[in-house]
Amino acid sequence: MAIKRSTYQPDDKYGLVDVTGVARLLGLSKSSVYKMTMRMELPYYKVGGKIVFKVEQIMAWLEEKKAKN
Repeated sequence: MAIKRSTYQPDDKYGLVDVTGVARLLGLSKSSVYKMTMRMELPYYKVGGKIVFKVEQIMAWLEEKKAKN
């Protein structure tokens, strides 16, 4: 019988998501998100070894990257 390991679940109350959530939001792979955090390109928090993101900050970061026509 396999034991299912629990993973961090996003917290809707505080607008937090994990790497998978940010990857889905931005349409990137999880590997790309990890690389962007290592290069300090994305705003993130590290809590107990887990990387979490505030959706509000990710959306603000994305708005800053908006192409100017």
